Amino acid sequence: MCTVSVNSMKIWNFFLILLLSQLCRETAGSLKLVQVLFRHGDRTPTETYPNDPHQSWKGGWGILTNKGKSQMYYLGKLLRERYRTFLPEHYIAENVYVRSSYADRCIMSAQTFLAGLFPPKDDQIWNPNLLWQPIPVKSVPRHLDNVIAMKKQCLVYDDALKNAYQSPKIKQINEANADLYEYLTLATGNPVKDINAVEYLYNTLEIELQNNLTLPQWTKNISLNHLRKIAEMNFAIFSDTTLMKRLTGGSFLTEVITQMKTKIDRTSALNIALFSGHDVTLITVLRTLGFEKLFKPDYGAYLVFELHEANGDYEIKIFFGENYETVPQQMELEFCKSPCIFNNFVKGLHAVLPDDWEAECSRY
Repeated sequence: MCTVSVNSMKIWNFFLILLLSQLCRETAGSLKLVQVLFRHGDRTPTETYPNDPHQSWKGGWGILTNKGKSQMYYLGKLLRERYRTFLPEHYIAENVYVRSSYADRCIMSAQTFLAGLFPPKDDQIWNPNLLWQPIPVKSVPRHLDNVIAMKKQCLVYDDALKNAYQSPKIKQINEANADLYEYLTLATGNPVKDINAVEYLYNTLEIELQNNLTLPQWTKNISLNHLRKIAEMNFAIFSDTTLMKRLTGGSFLTEVITQMKTKIDRTSALNIALFSGHDVTLITVLRTLGFEKLFKPDYGAYLVFELHEANGDYEIKIFFGENYETVPQQMELEFCKSPCIFNNFVKGLHAVLPDDWEAECSRY
């Protein structure tokens, strides 16, 4: 049975210990593979605007903060408790695959996540004063990544995104907010002409608020909640059509399915695959799966794909955790009701899975 030691946790985590206890569960041998996509932890802003009173950040721009490191470490411990009857206590290289976005904050998030998931045990302890062990985190440059960062050049996708920004739906939103855009342009010193510019501005303001910084006086004349809703629309636009889903989230899901196939074929010793990404990564994958809700993922939000063997077949279970300290809740796929058999899962995603990503990206 799973147990949680109160003495091993800090006092401020006391109530969360009860939460972790609920996560412990017996898998009865049915669970074969776990894959987790998560957003990085708390970060500094990636950019500012000319009239921002906060023009510098300790450590630099777009970096993982100490708070963010703690968040990801805790998420690693949370999933260690959830899967402690499935994952071995000791890190075994062939059982674990970790891939990150190019961004340092994502790579560092993966590293601190792993510190919570696989603390060294027994002969893996190489320094008794540092209960941490190095675990490889793979990444590719931004311009080559079509799986997590989703920034590899794709001319067909670029045209589709341009069309999405020029669609009647988005034009109507821009027209309805024309006065707001004009006000924000004058207040910030930056041109604000569309929902993309609003999202970037909102991200900066949100982080400043989270760090207890005083926002400038002009922000009292606008609704930050309204800016957030516009930002949520911008997250969704990157997967606006079936074609766009196919060329973004479809690439990630192809990776997930490939890992599942190798497990089903018994050609892989993998137990867990981890993917460290961004808020837009999560939104895009969720929308590609058919979950169209508009929202802005919290730090440490995560999506779990479980592969189970049951009654001679393989079943997919999908869970979502709203942040680094939240119990993941099972999600029901519209195209593959529970029990969602693996072959039905793949068939249901046919429209959004690229056959040849490179060829489809260059096709005109």
